[in-house]
Amino acid sequence: MDCETQDERAAVADYIAEMAAELAVMAAWAEHADLARLLEMARLESERLCGREPNAAQPTTDAPDAAQQFVEGAPNVILLSALRAARR
Repeated sequence: MDCETQDERAAVADYIAEMAAELAVMAAWAEHADLARLLEMARLESERLCGREPNAAQPTTDAPDAAQQFVEGAPNVILLSALRAARR
C-alpha cells in the first residue's frame, strides 16, 4: 500500500484504530489480558497518528460506574478485563 498524502496516512491510522479497538475488546472478553493491552496500545498510537486525542476511559473504584465509562469505539480494555475478573 502506497500512502502519498497525509490524508491517506490519517485514514489508514483511523482504520487501524477502529480495528484495534474491536480486537482489544474481543481479547479482553476472551480473557487474553496481555493481548488486549497490546491492542489497546496499538489503538492509542493509531489515534495519535491520525491526529485525534486518544479517548481512554479512566477506571474508577465502583464497578457499575466503571462499566458506564466505556466510550463507543474507545473502550478501556484493561478496565474491561478487571470487570470480568471481578465477576468470577
